[in-house]
Amino acid sequence: HEYSRILAVLKADHGNRKSAAEKLGISQRTLRYKLARMREMGMSVPGRYGAEMS
Repeated sequence: HEYSRILAVLKADHGNRKSAAEKLGISQRTLRYKLARMREMGMSVPGRYGAEMS
């Protein structure tokens, strides 16, 4: 599932969105959009350094 992959890469990169976007093969803007959609769906999205953001 796309969202679980995004979360796994973000967690591995300690919330570094630039690095995560590169590893996922998407732009930082696309990653921000997908994370916003995930938050709208009520999913917990990790912030920088593994902090949880809701």
